[in-house]
Amino acid sequence: MTIKQLIPARTIVLLTLLALGCGSSEDATLKNGGIVTGIVQQVLHHGAYNPDGPNKTITLLNEVTLVVNDSEGEIVAKPTTNTKGEFRLILPAGSYVVIPPDLTGSDVPSSAPSPERIEVKQGDSLYLNFTYAIYAP
Repeated sequence: MTIKQLIPARTIVLLTLLALGCGSSEDATLKNGGIVTGIVQQVLHHGAYNPDGPNKTITLLNEVTLVVNDSEGEIVAKPTTNTKGEFRLILPAGSYVVIPPDLTGSDVPSSAPSPERIEVKQGDSLYLNFTYAIYAP
């Protein structure tokens, strides 16, 4: 068989696969895993009056990189938040730990969110919220 004869055969197979619903890689991944989305934010708690809320200011944190470890402790992903503080990733079924970075400073009392242990199953859609708390006078 020559190359010219193989190209049309491959094209027919590709078109057949697309017609049968073998669409995006995301669809294929969801058959074996799930989507993990979430937000990373900072909450400033203070004693003074705040017109935006009852003594707290919420800031969505962009460009924060989280670390995702599998059940054996190996890093499998490092999603970074967008300008709205959101992140999104697709993971195969399994157990994971999502670890937020330590952004706390020693200047003011603050607390960092704890790592989240998650179990991703076929077709899952999980949502995580990582909130850093800062306490000001």
